[in-house]
Amino acid sequence: MESYNHWILMKGDEAGFTQWQSANKEKWENFIKWFTNNGIKISETNKFYRRQY
Repeated sequence: MESYNHWILMKGDEAGFTQWQSANKEKWENFIKWFTNNGIKISETNKFYRRQY
């Protein structure tokens, strides 16, 4: 979760993200491996949108 939080908020503090990434190479690499293999697949059966709720 830590890596995800840094990734998702990266554009708000790019310098802070770069520092965190440099200090946490293993966490970052593990997150990238997980993220690459666990993408969200959107289809007609699992899509959602705000107006349906």
